[in-house]
Amino acid sequence: MKVPEINKYMFSTDDLSADQLKFYKYLSSNIELGIYPSVGEHGSYVWLYVNSYCNSAKKHGFDKVRSRMLEIAESYQSTEWLVRECNQIANHCLLGLEKYDEVLESLFRNSPARTLGIDRHRASLRCSIYYHLGRPAETIDLIKMYGENF
Repeated sequence: MKVPEINKYMFSTDDLSADQLKFYKYLSSNIELGIYPSVGEHGSYVWLYVNSYCNSAKKHGFDKVRSRMLEIAESYQSTEWLVRECNQIANHCLLGLEKYDEVLESLFRNSPARTLGIDRHRASLRCSIYYHLGRPAETIDLIKMYGENF
């Protein structure tokens, strides 16, 4: 099926044209079956599905949402921003499941603790988890929180 052009983040199907909506329904029904159709450079269709699926997280539960996000990240690796967002949602599901050590492991795996290349969000999240667990924060996370000029 030809992918209709879509050039922006979309959070609702309300703004889709008839062709776009038809493709979105095709995509979402396939993803529900575990089939991940190609979207080319139009990852916003998948992002719409991600938002819809996460909005019904209470229905699915954190375990299922996390699994689906990891499947999507694996299936759409060529869309870097989508992979990053799905992995972040998967980590937030682990927080909801109170699996803090798994979150820390994932954050360190995806962003080595010994580099200044980590972003402040990950550093902040790791510091918050360590605080919650009563553990000392990693020095590199504290440096990142205060900025490299610290």
